[in-house]
Amino acid sequence: MTVVELDFGISGSSLPADHGYPLFSALSESVPEIHEADWLGIHTLPGVRDGHGSITLPSSSKLRLRLPMEKIPIVYPLAGKKICVGDYTLRLGIPQIRLLAPAQTLWSRLVVLKLADSKGQTAEPESFLAGVQRQLEALSIAGKPSLEKATQKPGLDAFARRVLRIKGVTITGYGIYVSGLSDEDSLKLQIAGIGGRRRMGCGLFVPVGGQS
Repeated sequence: MTVVELDFGISGSSLPADHGYPLFSALSESVPEIHEADWLGIHTLPGVRDGHGSITLPSSSKLRLRLPMEKIPIVYPLAGKKICVGDYTLRLGIPQIRLLAPAQTLWSRLVVLKLADSKGQTAEPESFLAGVQRQLEALSIAGKPSLEKATQKPGLDAFARRVLRIKGVTITGYGIYVSGLSDEDSLKLQIAGIGGRRRMGCGLFVPVGGQS
């Protein structure tokens, strides 16, 4: 199975800052098969926060989908579609296929895990990192995970905690780096991901300096 990135050019200037779930919903409305597509990863789009709950998108923004090549015909009808993401509208262009590229260090903007010891609360950094390590071991990936740092403050606030909101429910996770990867393990991690909610932008890894 060959997994690729399918990049759609977009016309649109803004999105909600937390748009993982609204974007998934909008794409599912246009192509209903997306709703149950456990083979699909949908990257969130980077942008500049405006301080009012939205982000401004750069002109080079693209909607990036990660999927097996044989599934492209299912999502290709998104080309040319107008989708509504929250209060904002995007029009999607004709997509281009891009192969995954290995890198020694990968990064995911947001990884979410179900940890038994968190009891529904934000997991302590050490517990969360141990959970990531267990998932890497389950995938037979030899790499060193680390939490993305956010500030110099001690405790939880020292790391990049981020949230995903789904119908009023807030799910919290962390930005994660995995370093020391072989080419084979790097591609394996990009294909498999870590944790859940991949269709909402979580657990998708890109080379450091790439886009997520």
